[in-house]
Amino acid sequence: MWNLVRVLSFIDWMASPDGLEYMHAGIPGFNYEKLADGTYLKTAAGEVMFSENPPVPESFGGGWNDGNQKINQWIIADVSTNPKTGVPYYMDLWPAAIEKMNIFQKNY
Repeated sequence: MWNLVRVLSFIDWMASPDGLEYMHAGIPGFNYEKLADGTYLKTAAGEVMFSENPPVPESFGGGWNDGNQKINQWIIADVSTNPKTGVPYYMDLWPAAIEKMNIFQKNY
């Protein structure tokens, strides 16, 4: 039987900035790092989380791949602004990712 309070509490958490970070960016420390200046940076696993499905280490719970949520529904779009950081939840729109893309484009 469903526990309505637990289900609604989970949905409420999913709509929070913390829940949205998990939904859109994965596991902190595995898919991305929080830097001292408050910005985020993809880790090596975050760079390939969809193309290579890296296994999640036991220290992060293990037993599944890529570190991304499996619900496949977003309560809020990934281009929405995270109030904690002032930038979108979408990893490729983080300042460090944009800078990396700009450097790549300048070299080609």
